Amino acid sequence: MLDKVPSKIRINTSRCIISNLTTSDIEDVILIYTDEITRKYLGGALDRSKAREKVLNLLNNQAKVYVVKEKENDFLLGILYLNIYYDEKNIELSYEFKSNYFGMGYAYESIMSFLHYLEQNGIHVLVAETQKKNISSIKLLKKLGFVKMKELVRFGEKQIVYKKQFDTIKL
Repeated sequence: MLDKVPSKIRINTSRCIISNLTTSDIEDVILIYTDEITRKYLGGALDRSKAREKVLNLLNNQAKVYVVKEKENDFLLGILYLNIYYDEKNIELSYEFKSNYFGMGYAYESIMSFLHYLEQNGIHVLVAETQKKNISSIKLLKKLGFVKMKELVRFGEKQIVYKKQFDTIKL
């Protein structure tokens, strides 16, 4: 399923650049994984050594992980992931952004462009799962055109699974 996504990407938005995770991004991604606010609904902040291990695993496994950077100053704002969802039938979109950039529209701008890119590359359906308590993520997913598919309990918390069906009919 993920084979439709090109191995190297570079997407430009009005304020951001989305590209593949590289070794030069390690320290900035560690800051995301160790941020209590960012990780509030993701199992909590990781300690620095676990965060480093997680980033290195992502790099070594050649996972579909992308960084979102601000065009103007090259600051890393967040990360986007594509994985096979646990049901093994869907591709899951996940995202994490540095908490000091919450509420500035970077997540919406970058993810909307990323979704358009995925649609252009033959991805027709995505799912995203978020904790029911994560109101900001729920609002973002709805704004991006995801619709509620189901609720479930995973990781000891109530979750909502959203689905994005791309309109493949072009007039």
